[in-house]
Amino acid sequence: MPASWSGCSTLIGHSDGSASTDKAHLKVSNHHNFFDGSRQRHPRVRFGEPAHVYNNYFRSNDLYGVASTMDAGVLVEGNYLENVPHPILVGYGDSGPGWVVQRNNIFAGSGAPQTAGTVQEPRSYYSCTLDNATDAAHRPCGRGRRPDLRASVSGPAAPRVTSRRSSCPAPGTA
Repeated sequence: MPASWSGCSTLIGHSDGSASTDKAHLKVSNHHNFFDGSRQRHPRVRFGEPAHVYNNYFRSNDLYGVASTMDAGVLVEGNYLENVPHPILVGYGDSGPGWVVQRNNIFAGSGAPQTAGTVQEPRSYYSCTLDNATDAAHRPCGRGRRPDLRASVSGPAAPRVTSRRSSCPAPGTA
């Protein structure tokens, strides 16, 4: 299930008590979004694995960028996080911790990311071509010509391509 080309906060896994219905059933990609000044849930993941959070632009998020809770496995990759006090959290509030691996992200004026454990490689479910983190910040959610994701994401569990777009500024601009 994808959450892409928008800027909407996302809660994956409906409650801490939903392990029996959610565990091993939630495989999610969250990419090319622009999270501008929102508080949290970009996404917050409970029980999902793998959750692949890539090529997003996070700017001035009040609380956190990505949170992995309740044994979720999240790969945070190729994102640009600007002025985010807690870019990646392992656990949140009363929810137990999850697992997070981060790679090739840029943390500009942001706090230190938390990581823990290992996660399933999303590419074992689908293939995708990532942008580098700087490029993701310059064109995170449809700014300019949108790439043909059908050509760059494939496989039996490939995320469905969505078409919602919004206007995104360059990093460091208001």
